[in-house]
Amino acid sequence: MRGILIVIVTTTAIVLLGTTTLHYLDRTAIDLANQLLTIQGAILQENWALAEERLNEALTRWEELQPLWSILINHKEVDEIQMTLERGKEFIRGRDKNSAAAEIAVAKLLLEHVPEKERLSWSNIF
Repeated sequence: MRGILIVIVTTTAIVLLGTTTLHYLDRTAIDLANQLLTIQGAILQENWALAEERLNEALTRWEELQPLWSILINHKEVDEIQMTLERGKEFIRGRDKNSAAAEIAVAKLLLEHVPEKERLSWSNIF
């Protein structure tokens, strides 16, 4: 009986930890993606000062999230997000509208893709 209780408690803890982790990734990815959406709008309107200001805010937020994300997900994905944001920053500084918009769109896509990849689904199992 004691063995069954240990299995039930362990399984429950794993499921709760997984659910909490997924909720955290989902919430933080959506928040950061929304910030990037604002940056895209500023880029398309060629409001470079606003785009740079919002991107600096997004980078600050990303720096806060990055240590925990690195524990929870593949480091390669974290590095790709970081590189894309940095390239976007340089394109915004250079006032390159098309390249800046493209990099921010890629960063947004990468962020939104992470929780989907971590979610338990048949496609992720097979």
